[in-house]
Amino acid sequence: QLSSCEPCRKGKLRCDHQVPVCGRCARRGQAARCIYHPAPMTRPDRRQTRQTSQGHSLQGHSLQGPAECNPRPQGWLGLTSPRGIDLPPEDPVAPSPRSVDPQQVAVGVQVLQRLDDLAWYKEICDARYASLFKPWAFGAPFVQELVDHIRQLQHHTEGLDELAKTIFRNSHAPMVVHPDMTFAEYIGLLAARWEGIGLLFAITGASIHHIRGEHPVFVGDGKAMEKRALQSRMAGMATTCIQLCESGGVLSEPPTWLLFQQTILVSILWGNTDHRAWKLLGDASTMAFALGLHEPDPADPTVPFFLAELRKRAMAAGYMIDKELAIVLGRPPRLSHRYCDLLLPLDLSYAEMIADEPTRDAALRELDATGWNRQGFLSKGAHPRVGLMIAKLRENVLEVTSLPRHLHSFTNPSRELCTSTRQIRSTLPPFLHWTPSNSTDPSIQSMHLDFLYTEFLLYRVSVKRTGIGSHPLIRIAHETLSLTLDRIADIAKPDRTFSALVPLCYYALPCAGVLAIELLHHHHHPPRTRARTRDKFHRAEIIQKLSIFVFFLETYVPPGQANYAMSLQARRVVRDVLGRVLASSSSSSVIAPEHMDEPRLESMDMDMDMAWMDLLNWGQDMWWGLT
Repeated sequence: QLSSCEPCRKGKLRCDHQVPVCGRCARRGQAARCIYHPAPMTRPDRRQTRQTSQGHSLQGHSLQGPAECNPRPQGWLGLTSPRGIDLPPEDPVAPSPRSVDPQQVAVGVQVLQRLDDLAWYKEICDARYASLFKPWAFGAPFVQELVDHIRQLQHHTEGLDELAKTIFRNSHAPMVVHPDMTFAEYIGLLAARWEGIGLLFAITGASIHHIRGEHPVFVGDGKAMEKRALQSRMAGMATTCIQLCESGGVLSEPPTWLLFQQTILVSILWGNTDHRAWKLLGDASTMAFALGLHEPDPADPTVPFFLAELRKRAMAAGYMIDKELAIVLGRPPRLSHRYCDLLLPLDLSYAEMIADEPTRDAALRELDATGWNRQGFLSKGAHPRVGLMIAKLRENVLEVTSLPRHLHSFTNPSRELCTSTRQIRSTLPPFLHWTPSNSTDPSIQSMHLDFLYTEFLLYRVSVKRTGIGSHPLIRIAHETLSLTLDRIADIAKPDRTFSALVPLCYYALPCAGVLAIELLHHHHHPPRTRARTRDKFHRAEIIQKLSIFVFFLETYVPPGQANYAMSLQARRVVRDVLGRVLASSSSSSVIAPEHMDEPRLESMDMDMDMAWMDLLNWGQDMWWGLT
């Protein structure tokens, strides 16, 4: 027997069971309240508070909130749109009721069957949280609540068919929030929708990337599965959930989060240059614009505090992913800061962000006027804040590199951006500054590498465009490679994952390419005069660094990794350069003319394929803290 929607059930009225809105609610203008509870007669746990029990149900206090009107079906409209003119408010228009396709129900049942391993997925996510940086977009509390509420769905007594239909009904209706909504209440609504279930699959798949293959979480009864195969399964389930969400044609922000998270997982599986990642990013960006997430209202009284901050973090994550792929592919970004009002998340821990009002207010009092915590804690919200700043700098790099040659001189914008990069670094609070005393801290190292690599990109393009600026480029490439190798050596410990080393190689690969070219240049054309002290080429040290780098590539990027082919090519080229340079000293060297004293990285005539060193298709993985 089909269950009635909540308004019909409570009013003891006949319900026609149509989705996403029954006919009675549609006629009464109660579309936002028309929610189908999977277990309407289930009593809440008496030990829980009333507020918590509401958060653990699929319908909560939000259904009586002030934001009951449905979002406009055409989505967010800007000022230039003929339909974007402010008009008197209209009565809510309910979507046309329709039944769920039986074939889709069958697909939904298959997805729900995969939740039999829910406890295992939770173990995988917990193992990921024990290593490296804590995720700041969809952190441990997010996954914990999501798993708890999905587990309650599994106890549904009417069978998977009815549960799938219920989830379809919920997914085909808009999510309604109110200012007093709790985090648990919100996740409770999300867990009963396909986008919530898809998020769990996508987060689990990305978490697998950060765990060693021999980790205990992959050993035991029913757990014997190769990591990549398990990741592929998670990606497939998340893709199915995306398709089920799209079948309803409802605009809401959780599917946008799912698309961004799936972009990360697909990039991990098949590489950043795979067209599937770029397509997913386009879908996510399109939905973000349609929802108006690019122009948030910080004073919106209908949005609870935790959701406003979660939106900031999610949009920051999406913006950073966008810049990562745009730089790797050399394409224009999908999300531009010129069209997006990107608000910095507050420097709060995840627990403080979702806490009750007294705890949250106490944490807010510890922030300075610019939103940084005064205690100097690195483990709070520094990563999304700094990451967003760096991503904006990267977009500026993309803009400058895309300037037509005949319209603008590259030199001045390049200098301006380098100056801007240093100015932004100087505005960071003291506990985020790079100093000898904190140079070994992983968080500080990561941020320092981000800023260094931004300058590297600018100088690299400057040399390609103008042929000048080689000395600063070589200096930054040397510093970046050295710091990256130190970072890898620190991470390469028994309790850390090999896969986590792969993103670090994104910094080092282009730097190694620049240094290898310059090393070979010095080998064939040694300068006549001694270089100035500040421009001295540290030949022996660079040879040592490149040798260590090749060793790390061989050790930590095994066959089967998405970037193995790229690593193999890099190893071959760098090893060939080292072989030439370290060859018998009896081979003659050609003395270069006077004008060759200045390194000219673009003028080398090499007899090997080193095209990969000249391309700007190397980024750095900015999202290892997002998933």
